[in-house]
Amino acid sequence: MSLYVVTFDQTAQPEDLNQVVNVLQEPAGATEQGEYWLNAGGNASDQVSQWMASRSQNTSPVSASVNTSLHAPTTNIATPVAANQSSYGVQIATHLTATSTNETVAGIWTIQY
Repeated sequence: MSLYVVTFDQTAQPEDLNQVVNVLQEPAGATEQGEYWLNAGGNASDQVSQWMASRSQNTSPVSASVNTSLHAPTTNIATPVAANQSSYGVQIATHLTATSTNETVAGIWTIQY
């Protein structure tokens, strides 16, 4: 969906409001994506997570997923998963597999409505 600008001196039309509603309440079949970056050090089994807020604040997602397309997991960090999805966002969670000082993983998160 491409958005357009409503100019100051024009009368607002129903489709103007609809474009705002479609951003705040994602329609069925819509997707939302963003980037995440996790970097941590610690002991084996330490949890690492990040909450990614979604634009939509009223629509419950059907599913959420993450990939590691921006930075593959380094030696001592597990592949992350999408967890605790809600109408407010998704948690990206992983854990360390061994004691380490600097582990990294990064990629794209996707929420499907």
